[in-house]
Amino acid sequence: MPHVPVRSVFRPLVAVALTVGTLAACASSGGEKGSAAPATSPPSVVLTEPAQQPVTRFPVGVKYARVAFDTYKPYLTKLGGGSGTFYEATWCDVEPTEGTYDWSELDEVTAQAESVGQELMLKVRVGSCWATGGQIGEARGAKAKTASTTPADMAKYDAFLNALVARYGARGVKEWAIENEVNNTAQWAGTPEEYVALVEHAAEVIRAAQPDAVILDSGISSPTMGTGIVVDLLAQNKPDEALAAYQRYYARRHTSRTKDYPEISTQAELQKLVATDKWKYNEAMIEATLGLANDGVIDRLQTHFYERWDAAPLLVGFLRSKIPADMPIEAWEVGLFDVDDAMPEAQLSEEVTKTVSQLLAYGVARVLWLPLAADPNGTGGEEKRFGLLEPDGTPRLVANAYEQLVKVTTGATLQPLDSKGLMGFVSRQGDKATVVAWAAEAPVPADWATGASALGSTTTTAGGATGIGTSPVMVEVPVAQAAQLSGAPG
Repeated sequence: MPHVPVRSVFRPLVAVALTVGTLAACASSGGEKGSAAPATSPPSVVLTEPAQQPVTRFPVGVKYARVAFDTYKPYLTKLGGGSGTFYEATWCDVEPTEGTYDWSELDEVTAQAESVGQELMLKVRVGSCWATGGQIGEARGAKAKTASTTPADMAKYDAFLNALVARYGARGVKEWAIENEVNNTAQWAGTPEEYVALVEHAAEVIRAAQPDAVILDSGISSPTMGTGIVVDLLAQNKPDEALAAYQRYYARRHTSRTKDYPEISTQAELQKLVATDKWKYNEAMIEATLGLANDGVIDRLQTHFYERWDAAPLLVGFLRSKIPADMPIEAWEVGLFDVDDAMPEAQLSEEVTKTVSQLLAYGVARVLWLPLAADPNGTGGEEKRFGLLEPDGTPRLVANAYEQLVKVTTGATLQPLDSKGLMGFVSRQGDKATVVAWAAEAPVPADWATGASALGSTTTTAGGATGIGTSPVMVEVPVAQAAQLSGAPG
């Protein structure tokens, strides 16, 4: 594994105040694989950046398997077009033999998205084949994916990019992510510097072919980005907060990624982990990706998130502190990883709602849930990533909650909820306003929460007042009330 020194990305936070000290005493709670979301509040993240302008009318979407589209179409249709999605466009798949393009799979995906009114984004990968001088490593999975590397002939790569953009740009594709999770050597076989050079080159070609194109990075994997959070806190000489952040962020990784993200409780263990080649490589890839943002090579930063919902502020706070203030963040892959099969479905539904809501509240411009449907592909047939639907397309309890999130965010102005003891966001759609909220701990008085609720229900506080508990509710409120709750001008 190549080692590249980290330069300057892990500097003290400037634009975002991130305080993890509040969880040092409680970081060990709820760390088991099947644990409930902790009763304690997540770390304090105070955003000082200006509010981000919406990048799409449809900030909440899903990722599904192309081959099962007909099974999922009834639910996708219910989302009413407010559901973006993405697909991989891999050069070695499209042009398996030099000079012969096969667009059939991408044409099918595009037609599927169009049939339900979805926005389609593409991840543009090279892969490895004749175009790179031969295949690198073994092909993976049913689709026989191969690791990408720098093309052998950049002129031929340019021809592929131009053909791709001409074909699918004409059908509405405007967002192009270059490669996928390049921190994983099974996805990218080159060095961080080679990846930067590829993005710089691809961005120039794509923008020449489509002047209004939006370029994104590969999307560093969820666990890898957690190393950036920890290393950054250590660089600020905040070892206790770094340890607490590690314990919070990786609470669900200790049973499945034990080697890279073991359960630890001491500073010595953390320092030993940070010094490993794996963590050093993670740092180098994060540095390369954030450098693309700060150098203006990409237009938006892509992130992936599969951790527990209360770790979302850690991720967004870190990213916001490292990229330009006006650069949107899009989360193309969001999900629940390695959850316990015994966890009640109602609790899983709450976690999905809280995960999506936290990301939106902290300014993430697009959230795509992956996968749409359960796919028991783990060892022993277990479900590694929690789906909104059963494999046969039957909606789970959570499917309604997700549908409601799509409805209240489509075409909306979203702002974080600013009400003591509550978390969530405020949505404004013309003369309609909706609050998605839950309490950090005990029920919080909310005499304003008397409107119709599309999700959950209010509770009663110890004092007998109308309140909101730890389960999310989605309540309609007057626009003037929404302005007060979000701190926005009326």
